[in-house]
Amino acid sequence: HISEIIKSEKCFKKMFIFQPLTCRREIVKSALHPSGRICSTMYNDGKMLYVFGGFDPTSANYQLFQSLPHPRHKPDFLDLWGFDLSKKRWKLLADKEKLYLSDLVGDRIITAIFFENYFTIYTYASLPDHEQQGRLFGAVEYHYRNDQVFTRYNHGKHFDSAATNMISHQNFVYAIRLAGFKKTSFDVYEFDPHNLELTLFSKYDPSIEDRSYLVTAQHTLAYDGKSIFVIGGYIHLDSGGTFIPLISIPVFDFQSKTWRIMNTYGDYSQSPRFPIFPAERVDFSITQFTDLNTGDVNVVIFGGTKPPWSQAVRGAELTNDNIYRDLWKLNLRSKQWKYVGLIPSVIDGTKHCATISPYGQLCIFGGIRKAIDDVSICSSQIYSIWLCVPRLKQMCWQALLYYIPNISLLTEDQVIALGIKWDVFTSLNYT
Repeated sequence: HISEIIKSEKCFKKMFIFQPLTCRREIVKSALHPSGRICSTMYNDGKMLYVFGGFDPTSANYQLFQSLPHPRHKPDFLDLWGFDLSKKRWKLLADKEKLYLSDLVGDRIITAIFFENYFTIYTYASLPDHEQQGRLFGAVEYHYRNDQVFTRYNHGKHFDSAATNMISHQNFVYAIRLAGFKKTSFDVYEFDPHNLELTLFSKYDPSIEDRSYLVTAQHTLAYDGKSIFVIGGYIHLDSGGTFIPLISIPVFDFQSKTWRIMNTYGDYSQSPRFPIFPAERVDFSITQFTDLNTGDVNVVIFGGTKPPWSQAVRGAELTNDNIYRDLWKLNLRSKQWKYVGLIPSVIDGTKHCATISPYGQLCIFGGIRKAIDDVSICSSQIYSIWLCVPRLKQMCWQALLYYIPNISLLTEDQVIALGIKWDVFTSLNYT
């Protein structure tokens, strides 16, 4: 039946040509898929795209939550999905009941972090007398390979709030603390994932730092193995001004426990008609990856909207005049911005989620867009862009998927009948 398989897959196509920086919409072959959403935590290991959580601000349930009085539970998604990039199929890996999150309000999740073999959600719950007793911290671990869930809990000290985006450094997890308006907010907190204890790692002292920052909000943290980089969001200065850290970026060094400002370099290699730096923006998508050839850590941002103070019409974020469609890459070692190009118009809207595989494949998911009737809806579509030319093994696998899209569904005998050794096939179908 191999000849029928080849014919059904339309094997006789034009020659495969690997095309980096070309946007492709992923064709989903499963009826099951996650609901449209934004603000998900994602991870791409090269074979599976994992998506956890998020919410749909356009849904009726969320609009109800915005009303007064608030319902008891915030209508967040608390499920974990996996999308097989070869088979093009979604699978619900764990719902909120399996993750022991059915009684948890969404904003009580401290953070969610993907590791190589497992995924961890860190939570906290207020106790009746939490000012004295502290909070109940929890860790929910989901292991990909054996589909098992483990939980741990411990009492911890009270804290005001912590950034939902955190980074893992050595054996700990770190966050830049969020405080109230006009309060110093660049304190660095350390969370022990084993003992589930949150402690102050470094107190911000504006008297000895380069600048005196008051508060930051909606920021994202990048990490190069040595330092934390605060990118995006709003930073209010004691002088009364506000800036979005894209050209000048606050950096915290772990070894010295000090802050500094990293001034970046613009991209002068392009035609004068292209921008040198990314324009100030909010609600942009951001992720990072390590270049396998150089070892350099690169931050990738794209999309977003103009800041509220720059919009011609307030509250019109999804109009074309306010949406950015450019894609940028920042090398954290050289401090060099690189203008990659424009996002195709098929990826419309804003507030997409993004992640990059170890091989350089950018995956874009979700976001808010305007429907035909001009009503805002959340998307669940996936797009992918190769930001660099991967190694030969990954390119060979992409070629096989091009000629025989269903090859990952074939049995060992069927693969061998195609003239491909099974050990070669399994090595190409990496991870």
